[in-house]
Amino acid sequence: MFYFFIIKFFLFLPTYAISGDTFKIAFGSCINEEKEIPIWDSIEKFNPNVFVFLGDNVYGDRQFGIPVRLNDSLKSLENSYSILNRHKKRFNQFNLLMTWDDHDYGYNDFGKDYPYKIHSKKLFLDFWEVKKSDPRWSNEDGIYYAKDFKVAENHIRFILLDTRFNRSALERNTNRNIKKKYIPTTNTEKTILGENQWKWLKNSLDEKVDLFIVASSIQVLPQKHGWEKWANFPHERKKLLDLISKTNNKVIILSGDRHFGAIYETRDKDNKLVEFTSSGLNTYRNARDPIENFVSVQSYSGYNFGGIEINFTSGKINGGIYDGNGNKRISKELGF
Repeated sequence: MFYFFIIKFFLFLPTYAISGDTFKIAFGSCINEEKEIPIWDSIEKFNPNVFVFLGDNVYGDRQFGIPVRLNDSLKSLENSYSILNRHKKRFNQFNLLMTWDDHDYGYNDFGKDYPYKIHSKKLFLDFWEVKKSDPRWSNEDGIYYAKDFKVAENHIRFILLDTRFNRSALERNTNRNIKKKYIPTTNTEKTILGENQWKWLKNSLDEKVDLFIVASSIQVLPQKHGWEKWANFPHERKKLLDLISKTNNKVIILSGDRHFGAIYETRDKDNKLVEFTSSGLNTYRNARDPIENFVSVQSYSGYNFGGIEINFTSGKINGGIYDGNGNKRISKELGF
């Protein structure tokens, strides 16, 4: 049996056929370009139809693990891409989707105030070989985009958000009794996406699609940890979750950033939402999130990538976080 895939990214690319009834997605983040990426062997064995890079695809604001000065960050970023280039042939085996996070955007934890963001955008698009005809080149508002896959009669849309280009400044914690780097803002004028990206996202989610995959470099569902997350802008997080809840179609969230793997699921029986975090393709830390009141959590510390298999015949989605040897360490099954 053959399933025909039509790939659309603002323009139509050639149609091609893939045998079988399962569509496979792999995803991950956080690559130290100065190290090898042995987990890619396991990703090749998983053999996804699409691989999604979720940001921190290089650590351009560091050299040999040491942070560089802000004024040197653009040159350092260019050097980091030149080092990662040795892996491009292996990356290009798959259909690639990508967004950035702080370390490949320009500088640790920076948002809209990064002074070289126009130049870093060019480095990003050049490295990922984005064609000059692609609208991301002319978009003056960042690198967000959507890409559609049609598998038989099933329509999947990947929405890749830009959580950097327009993001307002974070609010630092000054209370030494609270072990958090950042705290939620009360300023509702602050934003993560910016006005134009919000309008685009609403229009993207309004369309009739069977499955949305929303990719965010930073986590959406967790609220209690003290690092970067959507919950540092509570009004923006609520706006996103409200938009998602209004669509009648299935939505899955992908995220990176945290240097471990995890699966989060809301406890709301009437509005279930699942987020898969994969962070640590070749760098990770032993970490565990605080207990959340409204979200259940499974986590895994170790080199990892995420994998999702969508079977259109059975109507099942099987997602999980895989270790460096390709073993599924945590998992979640969903209906389609």
